[in-house]
Amino acid sequence: MVSATRALAAAMAFLSIASATSLHVNKGCIIANNEGICAGNPPLYVNGATDVYACITVSGSSATSSCFFQGTIPPSWDDAYWGEDNCVYSAGSNPILVGCASNTSPQAVPNPY
Repeated sequence: MVSATRALAAAMAFLSIASATSLHVNKGCIIANNEGICAGNPPLYVNGATDVYACITVSGSSATSSCFFQGTIPPSWDDAYWGEDNCVYSAGSNPILVGCASNTSPQAVPNPY
């Protein structure tokens, strides 16, 4: 099910009201700007400032994140990728590193799986 946030961002990007970048996940799941996204799912549209909770561990019905990224993914990029190394890169044959998640104390997060 596509969230209202994803649908709105997609519509805005389509109508060129706002520029947005498609954030893809290479492996596992993350929570970006309060939206869960997993490898193999449709991308999440982000527009500049992006918060990502990664290194997610699920136990029963609860989930915790032990690393966090806060940075800017250029909205002019068509695609960006969250790598298995917990870093975000531009798409293409010579990817540009935006930044990587830092280890944090475990924090409760919604289960993105």
